This record gives sequence, structure tokens and C-alpha cells, in this order.
Amino acid sequence: MLRSYLDLPRRVHLLCFGQFVQRSGAFIGPFLALDLATRRGLGEAFATLTLAVFGAGALIGSLIGGHLADRFGRRPILLIAPFGASVLCLALLAAESHGAILAAVFAFALITHLYPPASQAMLADLTPEEQRPRAYALMYMAWNLGFAFGAGVGGQIAGRSFFWLFAGEAIATAVFGCFVFAFIPESRPEREPRAPAKEQFSLAFVADRAFVVMLFANFLIGLLFNQPFSTLPLEIVGAGFTPDVYGNVMALNGVMIALLQLPVTALLSGRPASPSLTIAALLLGAGFGINGIAGTAIGYVTSVVVWTMGEIILAAIAQAAVARMAPLALRASYFGAFNASFGLAMIFGPLAGGFVFHNAGGPTLWAICVPVGMAAAIIFWSLGARLDGTQLLPEGEVTG
Repeated sequence: MLRSYLDLPRRVHLLCFGQFVQRSGAFIGPFLALDLATRRGLGEAFATLTLAVFGAGALIGSLIGGHLADRFGRRPILLIAPFGASVLCLALLAAESHGAILAAVFAFALITHLYPPASQAMLADLTPEEQRPRAYALMYMAWNLGFAFGAGVGGQIAGRSFFWLFAGEAIATAVFGCFVFAFIPESRPEREPRAPAKEQFSLAFVADRAFVVMLFANFLIGLLFNQPFSTLPLEIVGAGFTPDVYGNVMALNGVMIALLQLPVTALLSGRPASPSLTIAALLLGAGFGINGIAGTAIGYVTSVVVWTMGEIILAAIAQAAVARMAPLALRASYFGAFNASFGLAMIFGPLAGGFVFHNAGGPTLWAICVPVGMAAAIIFWSLGARLDGTQLLPEGEVTG
């Protein structure tokens, strides 16, 4: 199993390592709301608003980043975005008024979400189809290990100086940009000198009806994924547990990804994507549904185990399916749209989950998660031929 990951192209390993370095310094995201609500004294309502603004920036940045990476290449975006993000880290630190903070948050979210479509497309550029699930699994594990490290270090930094929280991320993103400049060459496949106009438009993917339906399934999945960071802590604390129990329960998610992401993906590689994604969506819905009847630490641990298994299956297989569905000339744009659908869920997930939780109660919210996961599973199953690569784009839809 390990050999199959060691055999990935050298540039895949370099890109994954660079992403680990960048994510290890991603301090602002986990602590932004805390900084605004406590240190700056702007209140929880404003802090919540900034999360929605962040989601809007992520949505738009993903679409723009995918388009630019297809139009001008992967490497320019992987250079511009990190250095731009470094500047905006410091701008966000210096912002004082409500308007300036919201503008800085939006710009920061936009530019930090420019480069994921470029890196995702680069992995597809560098690997044959049979290796892509492993490449995306390695990238996903690097992201999560980096995030776990960054959250732990960021917590220590936040306890001493919020200045270094922002400055630290500015340094880490700049280091990633320097790493790309030194080690990561361009990978975009050669394009025809005159690409059709519709292939130059960042929203050309809307003509691919099957892909748009997949985006809706990813949006549903995103609604579920936003609950662990918005309503789940309220559920656990409301059940009489202390916040550290929530932290320990969520830490299990990272441990499972670190231990199981690579072997599970290796096991599923070469198999049809549709059944795997269907099972993943069912596990996610069922896992979050368990919270409604949990009530004990063991119950919440069981919930995390179930939905994390769904996440592990989904992470690499879904990205490999996007690479398979995308026309060559629109590969990064498809990934941008895929990420943007999750960005849309970042806006509505916490709002919808919070509304149901506060007005109808936790059991109702978690019960709703089950049919949401089932709806995504039905979509994945119905798209089997496209997800598995056995059906081409119908005539008249976007072509590469």
C-alpha cells in the first residue's frame, strides 16, 4: 500500500508538502470569531456575520481561482494567492471599523480560496486516472495534518498574542509562495490556440447538467459538514459536558483521517466511484443523525466515527470524480465550482443549522441530517455513469 503512494510523481509529493506547510500556519480561521468577539469586543453577532462574509468570499474566490488557473496556468495562481494572502493577514489585523473588518475578511477569504482549484487541477495534470484517488488522499491528509498542527499551535499563540496569530499566518503563506516559486513548475496541459469562447468563461460548467447536479449533492454534504463547527459544540455543552469534551471528540476526527485516509483510499482505488460516494453520503447523514440520540460521550464518539468514515471515503473519491468529469480545458474551473458549492454551504449551513437548533431543538436538527445525507446519496447513485467515467458529456454540453 505504501509503495502506491511513494510511486506518485515527485511534484505531487512536493505540492502536498507545501500545502502541509501552508495549512500548518493557517491560524486565523479557527480563531477569527474568538478574536472579534472577545479581544476586539465586537460581540458574537458580528463575529457570526463575519463567518457568512468569509463563506461568500470563499465561494467567489473558488470560481475566480478555477477560471484563472485554466486561463493563465496553475503556477501563477499558486504564486499570487499566497503572497496576496500574506498582505491581507496584516490588513485584517490592522482593520478597526466594522466595514473595514468585513471588507478585509471578504478579501482574505477570496484570495485564500483562489489557489485550491489550481492545486487540485495540478494533481490531475500530473497523475494518470488510476493514481488520482491516491494523490487526492495524500493531499487531503496533508491538509488535515497541517490544520490540526496549526489549530494546536494557534491556540498556544492566541493565549499570548493575537498579533502573532495574524503575523504567523502571513509568514506561513509567504513561505508556501516561496516554496512554489522554487520547486513547483507549471503543469497545465497545452491548449488550442483559439479555445471556444464558452471555454474561456468561468461559469461554462453550468452547461454540464450532470455536473451541476453533483454540485448540489456537494452542497448538501457541505451543509452537514458545517454542523460540527457550529451546532455540535452547542449540542455537547447543552448535554452537560464541558468544552474540552467537544475538543476531544473532534480530535478523534483528525486521528482517524491520519490513520485511515491512505489505506481506505488505496482499497477503493480502481473501483467505481458512484457506490463509494453513495455509501459515504449515507454514513455522513447517519453519523450526524446519531447525535440526536447520543446523550453520552460514547454516543458522540460513535457519531464522529461514523461520519468521519464517510468523510474519508468522500474526500479523495469525489475529487477524482471531478477530475474525471471535467473537460481538459476546464479542469480547474470544475474544481473551482466544486469548492464554491461547499463555500455556499459555509454561508447557509451554520445559519440553517443554528435556526433549527434554537427553534426546534437538537433532536430535530440531527434527524433532518439523515434525509439530507440520503438525498446526496441518491444523487451520487443516479450519476453513476458520469462519476465512473463510462458516460461522456452529451452532445451540446461543455466539451474539452
